[in-house]
Amino acid sequence: MEEKLVISHHVTLGDNEAEIFCVRFSGDDRYVACGCADGKIKIYNLETNKMAFLLANQVLTEYEIMPITCLRWRPGEHKTQNVLVSVSADGTVNHWHVTSGKKLHTIEMVDENHLYALDYNLDGSQFSTAGKDYKIRVYDENTKSCI
Repeated sequence: MEEKLVISHHVTLGDNEAEIFCVRFSGDDRYVACGCADGKIKIYNLETNKMAFLLANQVLTEYEIMPITCLRWRPGEHKTQNVLVSVSADGTVNHWHVTSGKKLHTIEMVDENHLYALDYNLDGSQFSTAGKDYKIRVYDENTKSCI
């Protein structure tokens, strides 16, 4: 019987000052996005092990800051590439253009709901959210409207 050697690769990224609630690899495995308790998204380059991008809302008071609870890179072919979608405990859904750091679209809080989950269908034409209110909402990616 032949023995196989398994080598584990361990990388520590950044010195985070806030708890990390979620992580997601980009489709090309070049980046890992981290959703933090301070409402920021830190994106690390896995080749350099350094933070490449920081996505954050405008300055908020400590009472307005809510953690990012789930992240997804938008799949499929779209006119705008490098889009990351986040949901947070304040109930908002944000579409971010990673390379420019700009927020492309926000879906505001629904009925004081805390959002905990987010996912896309395979072609990226729809995404869904779920949260504290026990409801799953499905959205059209193009119109950003709940269907």
